[in-house]
Amino acid sequence: MLKSAVAFTRSIRRSLFHVTGQGWRDFLVRLRHGGVQPDDLTMLRALLLHKSPIDFSSPPWSDITPRHAVRTHWNNASLLKACSEIGQRLLVCHADDTIKNRPVFTRAVRGVGGGRWKRKNLPEVIELAIGMKVMVTSNIATDLDITNGARGTVVDIVLNPEEPPLGDNSIIMLKHLPQRVLVKLNRMRAAHLDGLEDGVIPIFPVKSSMQITLGKKAKTVTRLQYPVTAAYSFTDHRSEDHWTITRVIVDIASPPGGKLSLTLFNLYVALSRSSGREMIRLLQDFDGENFLEVHEPELTLEDERLDLLANTTKLWWKELRQVDS
Repeated sequence: MLKSAVAFTRSIRRSLFHVTGQGWRDFLVRLRHGGVQPDDLTMLRALLLHKSPIDFSSPPWSDITPRHAVRTHWNNASLLKACSEIGQRLLVCHADDTIKNRPVFTRAVRGVGGGRWKRKNLPEVIELAIGMKVMVTSNIATDLDITNGARGTVVDIVLNPEEPPLGDNSIIMLKHLPQRVLVKLNRMRAAHLDGLEDGVIPIFPVKSSMQITLGKKAKTVTRLQYPVTAAYSFTDHRSEDHWTITRVIVDIASPPGGKLSLTLFNLYVALSRSSGREMIRLLQDFDGENFLEVHEPELTLEDERLDLLANTTKLWWKELRQVDS
């Protein structure tokens, strides 16, 4: 619990730096301390799409949600629309799954009676297209800032030499994984890599191991797949360290079924991606009771510790400058 509280409060402090609208900032501060007022909920509901409509034909707008199902549907629709607008084909890439270096049809294995699949980060299928917005889903090169959550645009897809001719269909089911995908990152520490344009990096398939159980026998499946996903929409935990979003549509409705509710952490991370009320809209109505929660004691203690540390550091720096002068 303490680890989660520490991560929460540090995320809160980082995300306030980019907020420019004073009213929005005041609301986020109250949300940070668990002191949301009824007027704040009224202000939020004024940002619902059906009350404050936007022109989706005028970019840029993005979407953040705590639910993977919403993210998946939004990404699929947005990617198909983007391919149609820019005249690019959609390439469907199935992972290469093997057991002891022998190819295995993962979908068939999962369907075996008594089999149990333990899903990991690498997906069974991804979709790629030149010009699509993508997000990296694993730490590829932390020294270059190519980390989990980094976003960019696909500029080229180098196919496997054994790939048959693609034909003229708008959606292509590839027979082999591409050799590499070139992505121009929105943010990168190195100016350029040799032989590539500024900000462009090659991404290659990566491996992960997964366990399946067939009857009483355990099998290890090795998956080869690209660690990327479409980035037209993403879940809140993917957005924590990448908050320079020009426009954002947020879904903070409670998940269906009523078994789970959003925490102050979910709400803060999602809403603080925007720098002001003019840059954010809510996809649908929300449960106001979620805003009335109180923070865990560990979070409050950690926040107080960081306040003390910040004030001590400022005083130390002031005294140090006086000595130097």
